[in-house]
Amino acid sequence: MKRIFLIFIFLFCMQTAFAQNMPMYNRFFNEGKRMYADSLYYEAINQFSLGIDFSGQSQRLKDSCYKWIDLCGFQLQQLKQRADSLLRVAALEQQKTKLALAKADSALQRAEEMQRRVETAMFDKAVKQHFPEWKGYANYDWNSWNSTSNEETKKGLEILQKIDSLDLSANALLRVPQEVADCKNLKHLNLLGNPDIDWKQSTETFAKLGSQVEMYVSVYDLSAIDSVYWHLITGIDLLQKNYKPFDNIPANILQQKQLVYLDLSGTYSYQNKFNNLSQLTQICSLNNLIYLNLNNCSIDAFPPEIGNLQNLTNLDLTYNQLTTLPPEIGNLQNLTSLELWYNQLTTLPPEIGNLQNLTSLELRGNQLTTLPAEIGNLQNLTSLNLSWNDLTTFPPEIGNLQNLTNLDLRYNQFTTLPAEIGNLQNLTELHLWNNQLTTLPVEIGKLQNLTSLYLSNNQLTTLPVEIGKLQNLTSLDLSNNQLTTLPAVIGKLQNLTSLNLIENQLTTLPTEIGKLQNLTSLNVSNNQLMTLPAEIGNLQNLTSLDLSNNQLMTLPAEIGKLTHLTTLWLAENKISIEERAAIYAKYKNSDCFVVASNLRIANYSFGDTILKTDFKNIALKFDDEQFEIVSFVLSATIKGYAEESYSNSSRLVQSQIAMLQFLKTGDKFYIEDIKIRNRSGKVGTYPFMSFIVK
Repeated sequence: MKRIFLIFIFLFCMQTAFAQNMPMYNRFFNEGKRMYADSLYYEAINQFSLGIDFSGQSQRLKDSCYKWIDLCGFQLQQLKQRADSLLRVAALEQQKTKLALAKADSALQRAEEMQRRVETAMFDKAVKQHFPEWKGYANYDWNSWNSTSNEETKKGLEILQKIDSLDLSANALLRVPQEVADCKNLKHLNLLGNPDIDWKQSTETFAKLGSQVEMYVSVYDLSAIDSVYWHLITGIDLLQKNYKPFDNIPANILQQKQLVYLDLSGTYSYQNKFNNLSQLTQICSLNNLIYLNLNNCSIDAFPPEIGNLQNLTNLDLTYNQLTTLPPEIGNLQNLTSLELWYNQLTTLPPEIGNLQNLTSLELRGNQLTTLPAEIGNLQNLTSLNLSWNDLTTFPPEIGNLQNLTNLDLRYNQFTTLPAEIGNLQNLTELHLWNNQLTTLPVEIGKLQNLTSLYLSNNQLTTLPVEIGKLQNLTSLDLSNNQLTTLPAVIGKLQNLTSLNLIENQLTTLPTEIGKLQNLTSLNVSNNQLMTLPAEIGNLQNLTSLDLSNNQLMTLPAEIGKLTHLTTLWLAENKISIEERAAIYAKYKNSDCFVVASNLRIANYSFGDTILKTDFKNIALKFDDEQFEIVSFVLSATIKGYAEESYSNSSRLVQSQIAMLQFLKTGDKFYIEDIKIRNRSGKVGTYPFMSFIVK
């Protein structure tokens, strides 16, 4: 009985202990599951192990904890495998990174080597401009320059010591070459046109230069160069950053009183806005200036203080809005070049005549109607450009400019030329296109040094016989006039290589044309020629002969002597189909590109009037099957602007049709640069066709 009682007591104690442990077991077990869910597997194992300690004698509770411990172990194994994999990937990536860094370092080293080679090459090129015997910096052994056995290196050193000027302009440099510092007697260093120089990386080279060195630099901002070196800078070219115009002249530039060269120019599309008279007056205080460029700067007036710049030799005020020049311009008596293209000048001050050292005066594209008599004082002028003005006459004093070699009078309103033009006996080029000339003075014959005479788009009906005295002429352009004959003296111009007679009213050519045996190009298209003289066959140096748009029915047999021809244009004549076939057969195996077929635009011929309603159906074609159209350009003047549009077929493209809709009745348009292909596959360029809109 006692034994049974003891067993009962034991079981009761055990049940009581288990009942007391259950809350602790549940707490550790549930906490372990929560940590498992949060991927805290080590912590979860600790919780499940504590759960086992409080599971008492229950194998079921122990097994449950063991199961979760196994799950935690499995997850830890998975984590370890993933970690090992990631470590392997990381190691591989680290290796790749090291390789990439090594390649990058190698590339940087190669880039540095290449840059150094470029710098040295540009230095060598600059030295050779003055010393052709220079062998190149790398070809001297500078480590043994003091050795009596190395004569070549000694010579190289002597050259370096002789260098007082280096032109490194426009070389796309990123640094100033280190070799510059070896030129101990350097006085002038031109770095213009190198806008991307890293001035900080060039500081070490600057520091080695002597204080006597003067530098020209191109900069977006002067402050990019350490101000310690500003005193060395005597020339500045101020550049627009990302095409952003300047509204004011930077103050730090206006403070550089040592400047002799200053370029503040804008561009045609991005003009600077330097119309502040106060700032322009400050420029005029830079009394050492020799060169000043203010083109495209929106300047509408210049202060009288410009007269203070008496050291100026070059002044460029192109593309501004100047209507007058101050009389003080006459104080600039050292000027050799004055550029005033495309302003709005209507007159020139008489003081312009004080600039007696001028060799070049550019006044194209203004609104000049007269010239002051004082222009005759500019007796050192060699080039005078007065094109695109409204001049109708010259002062007689123009004849005093006897050093002129180039006179450009295109696009004015001249009806006659003064007799004094004959005094300009050093002229080599005379441009008189697009005026209203009806005659030429006999004095033209005195210009016996002329090599080029351009008289197109005037109203000349005859030429004076004195034209035959111009025996140095190589190029004569008489196109778009009203000439009915050529004087026989044309045959005396035996140095002519180019003669242009397009769009006149010639019915014959003089037999003397055959004496022009140096001619390489003869264009008599768009005339009324019915025959050619047999003497045409004497022009055996001709390479290009254009006879298109005449009244020719046949060609003289002597044309066959022109064995150097590469192009022969015969379109728009009255040559029969049989004659054409004979011509094509004759030149079939030659290098000459022959066009005797007639080109049409739809059913319209050269010079016809075209209805606007026909534009959509327009195509270019020849009246036979000898050629195909490859491409062409349509051009016209629309609202005062020249417009062009390209087609790579025989038909007008939509943009061309749209362009033509802007034309008014009576307007003219052109089909130009017409690429054509013959049956042999050879491509040539048909000159042009013009039409009138109805």
